[in-house]
Amino acid sequence: GYTARLVVIDANGQLEAGPPADLGAVGDVPLRWRLADPAAATSFTTQEPGFGSGNGVLETDGGADIGVFGVVVEGDGPVAGRLVLDDIHYREGRPLGGALRINELRTDGSAEEFVEIVGPAGPLPFGLSIRTIDADDGSVARSFPLFGSIANDLSGRGFLVAGDPGVPGVDSTLGFGTGSDDLADEAPWAVQIYDAVNGRVLDSVLYGGFGGPDELVRAQTGGAARHGPPWVGRIGTGRDGTGALVAHGRAPDGRGVGVNGLDFGAAPASPGAPNGSGIAFPARFDFEAPTPEIVQSFDVVRRVPPGLSSLPSSADGGSAWRVVDVSGGGVIGFLGDGGLGRVRGVRARAEVYAHGPNDPAQAIGIGVGPGTGSTFFTNSPDTSGYESGVWLVRENRGGVGLADGRPDHPGVWELVVATHDNGDAAPVDLLASASDGALGVAPGSWAAVEFVLRPEGSAGPDLEVRVNGATLYAGALPPGTPRRGALQVGFRENHPGGPSVVEGAWVDGVELDAAVPAVDPGEIPR
Repeated sequence: GYTARLVVIDANGQLEAGPPADLGAVGDVPLRWRLADPAAATSFTTQEPGFGSGNGVLETDGGADIGVFGVVVEGDGPVAGRLVLDDIHYREGRPLGGALRINELRTDGSAEEFVEIVGPAGPLPFGLSIRTIDADDGSVARSFPLFGSIANDLSGRGFLVAGDPGVPGVDSTLGFGTGSDDLADEAPWAVQIYDAVNGRVLDSVLYGGFGGPDELVRAQTGGAARHGPPWVGRIGTGRDGTGALVAHGRAPDGRGVGVNGLDFGAAPASPGAPNGSGIAFPARFDFEAPTPEIVQSFDVVRRVPPGLSSLPSSADGGSAWRVVDVSGGGVIGFLGDGGLGRVRGVRARAEVYAHGPNDPAQAIGIGVGPGTGSTFFTNSPDTSGYESGVWLVRENRGGVGLADGRPDHPGVWELVVATHDNGDAAPVDLLASASDGALGVAPGSWAAVEFVLRPEGSAGPDLEVRVNGATLYAGALPPGTPRRGALQVGFRENHPGGPSVVEGAWVDGVELDAAVPAVDPGEIPR
């Protein structure tokens, strides 16, 4: 005889309740409420002075002004048991009975810009467009009408690509030109799917937002800044392992928590095809051949024999991955994408070169994270920023001045969780540190590094980090730390101009695997 109902608070501050669901059986009970159905809402009476009792009507101005207030359980008589609430979410009710979302975008390269949309397969309704919003005054800068159909690529869902004519897989080029900056390389800027018939923004991505959203907070933008902070950093002018410009995409397709900076990560561009690097566990990379799964924020992907730079060879031998921007400046490389290890966590092993004290002052980092940021803790992060995830950072000598909020630490490895989103005073939280000597690392040699990043609810420490077999950390992670993502490698020098031939984060012999065993075949991971 017990039931549960969702309760929401509407634009007038009144509490309204949804349809009841019977709790008489053991197991999952979905509480569903189609908010557009006027008959589904009933008034909810409250004695709390801060809220108003409902009137059975969901008042709204069409914006984001209805929120989940809670769940009310009602019934009579004695009862014993445990009630667990899980997985509260919403989706757009139109068009086509499901959400249209921006799934991938590339804004750099005047002839290679595109926006990929994911949604229900079938013809697009009339009146849709891709539009960009100028942060100077919140006005519409460009508008690109959308026509055609979404292909059935994903069992009832699929992709539609709007962009420059030369983009592979492009479906709509109306309004785009190869000689114009259609998706501006500004900071900040916003791209939206707009429904002109209903006057609604269906999805929005704000990029270059580390320094704030500026006038994108205006009501006239339809919520351009709604999905943040954090938002998406500058994508960068780097290349993937095939030489193509990088993009930012969701992993997995169409999914997310509604925060741009957590939902999107740097990845190989895949317009008109599923996102993701295609890495299947277990995987090994020796960098002897081109590695398409690599994305670099600036410069091309470089596979170089260390001996050409007078460095000793790694235990793996042959070529290594050198993460560097030869024109100067910090850089981040990503092996994989933000969805790597989403279900079973990540176990990553690699050889990393530890520069000696006579080499130019520099900072290197290796870790696991969603795949954001581009300049590796720069002092000028407005168009980039957003370093995230778990990082192991080493500096070979004093004077590096890495903008991670930490003092210089020559010859010391610092394990940090990066929250470089301009939302708090500290770009990182320190978990542990140890000197080269304590970890058995000889400066001017290669060190073996291992990360084990476990998903929530699994047995064992949240995070384990070892260097040359010595345990640097085995313990908990701060709440909210992502438990998945690419192997990320960072580098920053401390001088103007390009780096010397020995500078860079040198990595070899990478092994990637899941942190926990595969789930039972009968289980569906969520």
